[in-house]
Amino acid sequence: MSRTAKLLLRLLPLALQAWLGLRAWRALAALPAVTPDTAAATVPDGAAPLVSIIIPARNEARTLPRLIPSLLAQQYPAFEVLVVDDESTDGTASVARAHGARVVSAGPLPAGWVGKPHACAVGAAAARGEWLLFTDADTWHAPDSLATALHYVRSEALEALSLFTRQECGTLWERLLLPYAYQQFFAGVDAHAVNDPRHGSALLNGQYLLIRRDAYARAGGHASVQNSIVEDVAFGALLKRSGVYYRFARGEALVSVRMYHGLRAIIAGFSKNSFRFARQEPRRGALVILSTLLSAAPVFAALNAIRRGRLTETLWTIFPGYLIGVAALAPWQRRCATHTALPLAQPLSALLFQAIAFGGLWSALGRGRTRWKGRRY
Repeated sequence: MSRTAKLLLRLLPLALQAWLGLRAWRALAALPAVTPDTAAATVPDGAAPLVSIIIPARNEARTLPRLIPSLLAQQYPAFEVLVVDDESTDGTASVARAHGARVVSAGPLPAGWVGKPHACAVGAAAARGEWLLFTDADTWHAPDSLATALHYVRSEALEALSLFTRQECGTLWERLLLPYAYQQFFAGVDAHAVNDPRHGSALLNGQYLLIRRDAYARAGGHASVQNSIVEDVAFGALLKRSGVYYRFARGEALVSVRMYHGLRAIIAGFSKNSFRFARQEPRRGALVILSTLLSAAPVFAALNAIRRGRLTETLWTIFPGYLIGVAALAPWQRRCATHTALPLAQPLSALLFQAIAFGGLWSALGRGRTRWKGRRY
């Protein structure tokens, strides 16, 4: 093989890694942004449709004291807050009542159902609103978020809106892994396709879904995704197939979320989601897997060079991939407001993510079971 061919073979993975890193950030930037709108606060009381805010909650006594006050402080004249208690054992129902929410019992989990879609379906059945807002217990909502979102869907003639929320990172593990995970996920996203009603690609974030009741019913509701572990992604595809006109948009200025508290929770969440997200749309999944492997390639190359005692000789071939990985991760770390030096730890983020992702793959394929919130599926 000629020197030119060898050089091209070495440059190709670097070019792909750089392209996928740029693709991820461009995909996020290409999503429409829903930002606070002063016009949204001018809705007269009589013209404001009732919105039912539905919170599926299983053992969420720790998170509800932050969420519910943020919902009750909404600058919108017509809404109700429903907490669906999904057989909690930590006093979720009493905490929800104490903070002013209406509590609905999900009851025993029926055969063939996963907990979250069942709780969402129960909440929808108990809701009185013309619009339904499904949101997670670990979110926080700005006072003008509901008015802004509803103003947006009505002005854009949408039937549903799902928001990509701002990620809060508390522990070092969250700061290392969550920005990296978002970067890899968005490497597979086509922002224009997911918002094109004619395109089969779909994306939806279960942390925030505002949908008109008749559109929800037309799609079959959460009963149509009753056995899905990643019910939000499955429901997004269902909305498209049902002809529901919805949009996936950025809403970081309106809603934030802290999904995980520490490494153990991250492992459980990633193990549940990573493989299933990739499998939902094969093309998207293939790009995510390729991006993840390429971003971790310098780590494995360095480990192999150390094993062979040739790290100094091969450092010049490893370093460019490391620099690309750091540069690609830096804007995601800034977005999550982490320490400015953390992108330099990209190899550690990549290595940890690989280990967790392969553990999730083994769990899904090998044992065929997933454990989440005290239940096995």
